[in-house]
Amino acid sequence: MLLRRLTNLPGVAIALFAGSTWAIAADRIAHRLGGHEVAPAVGLLAGVVIALALWRRDAADTLEASLLRMRCPSCGATLTSTHEHAGDVHPGGLREWDCSACGYAHAMPLTCVDCGP
Repeated sequence: MLLRRLTNLPGVAIALFAGSTWAIAADRIAHRLGGHEVAPAVGLLAGVVIALALWRRDAADTLEASLLRMRCPSCGATLTSTHEHAGDVHPGGLREWDCSACGYAHAMPLTCVDCGP
């Protein structure tokens, strides 16, 4: 479990580095434009927004890769997948992934070739 968490470390490090770099840049730009009082807040806001955006993108990419490999993103066990074709209940179709080892469950609207009109 700890090893799976350590694999996220490069993505977190990149997000923190990019966020801090953008924070410094936004602070300097705001300072040069005359916003001396608000420059630190502008820099902090820009840094946090960039870091969170990159972290969420990395988390979404990791989740998508795990689902494509049919491996649980939490424990690494094999996932089971079900698909409900488009109909009255789910107009766009629904795909579900479940892990019997840890109880992880994920669902998303997803259509297949047979779901079409």
